[in-house]
Amino acid sequence: MYGIIFLSVICLNGILKNRRLVPEWAEQKAVLLVWPHAESDFKDDLPALARIYSDLAYWITQYEMAWIICFDEVHQHAVQNCLEKRGVHLSRCQFFQIPTNDIWVRDFGPLCAQTSDGEEFWLCFQFNGWGGKYPYTLDNQVSLKLSQELKIKNTQFISFILEGGGIETDGEGSLLATSSSILNPNRNGALSQKEVEAILSRTLGVNRILWLNEGFLQNDDTDGHIDNLARFCNKTTLCYTACQNPKDEHFRALALMEQALRAGVPQYHLIPLPLPHLQINGQRLPASYANFLIIQNAVLVPLFNLPTDQIALAQITKAFPTRKVIGIECTALLKQYGGLHCATRQLHFMR
Repeated sequence: MYGIIFLSVICLNGILKNRRLVPEWAEQKAVLLVWPHAESDFKDDLPALARIYSDLAYWITQYEMAWIICFDEVHQHAVQNCLEKRGVHLSRCQFFQIPTNDIWVRDFGPLCAQTSDGEEFWLCFQFNGWGGKYPYTLDNQVSLKLSQELKIKNTQFISFILEGGGIETDGEGSLLATSSSILNPNRNGALSQKEVEAILSRTLGVNRILWLNEGFLQNDDTDGHIDNLARFCNKTTLCYTACQNPKDEHFRALALMEQALRAGVPQYHLIPLPLPHLQINGQRLPASYANFLIIQNAVLVPLFNLPTDQIALAQITKAFPTRKVIGIECTALLKQYGGLHCATRQLHFMR
């Protein structure tokens, strides 16, 4: 659908040159989670989700704080019981009672940015349920309520729809994104690509946007978030989802995406990750090993009880030789088409 231009590199002028979006591997203070609750789409799978989230919280708190959003006081008490059973030290957790529609805090939580002179601030974009596909009113208030409760001094609220899972940064002025998601009219209406680029450069402080125009995962209702397809591991390394099976429905699109990456960003070391074939009740789910989370001194990797799990762990270990690589079984998260990275949001400062 995008013709022969698979990757376009846009050089931008007039940005706020002293601003940068902080890359995921920078020093972190906490990871934000929204614990699944009975008012969400996971109401029928809460025991399975509690196991995944307890594992997430356990490993996060081995390295940094876990900030956990609960629906209400009753829900918080239940969450604390789960954590204590898993051996999580509650002193390493901070709890908030904020009602939410869903759990995918990657897409509606705050982003962290800083200036060249060390000033730190939160960026809070608008969220519309991935183009109006799902209820989102409560989710769209989470960043505001969190900022108010914590009295974050430097918080910027931006009237532009942008999901955290839709962007990747190398921390050096480059932004990686898919045109199918960020430029989709269901996000910001009739804004042109040029207008979107101007907003992104101004708010995020990037001077180059790498648009991926190929690559998808079946049943990914985010319209193709980048965090399922290609990820910065550091300022010189990219992991990406690759398909080796010519009979797989993803083979052609992911091959074109790989070609685009190799041609368009030759300065990065590229590490392929296998494409997991995960089906539940006959439906192919958008499972991706690229949906990993970088935390302080470790990387948490989604696993799916598949033979490709061990291949993915080995490849991600190549990308992160100085960090502990930890696998977490995440199949139940895929029932609502999300993953480990989608369910988390790293925070680099908390003032």
